[in-house]
Amino acid sequence: MNDDKPIRKLVSLLLEHAQKQGAEELVIGVPIGKQTPVRCKTKSGLQEVQPFPAVLRPAVVDELARLAKIEGGKFPKEGVLDFIASGTSSKWRLKAPSAEAECILHRLAIE
Repeated sequence: MNDDKPIRKLVSLLLEHAQKQGAEELVIGVPIGKQTPVRCKTKSGLQEVQPFPAVLRPAVVDELARLAKIEGGKFPKEGVLDFIASGTSSKWRLKAPSAEAECILHRLAIE
């Protein structure tokens, strides 16, 4: 579906940024006002990433769940997803306890 393309692109950009930064975690925060904060946890500390509109957050979490092969829209969502960017593969564990909670991706491996 073409409506999914912008969300898929956003998720890809977030994961690619985290991968390039060597992030151990990528956190999709709880919306603050009209924005959804995003943070990368690296060995050197916490890094704020460009936030995205809060209205997109449910679709972003759903896309991450789809990539982790989690079926259905129910919470909690937990799974593992593989991501490839610039010829580098990384594996992430997704944890989204509820629609209102932070969505945390913990890097398992980079190849």
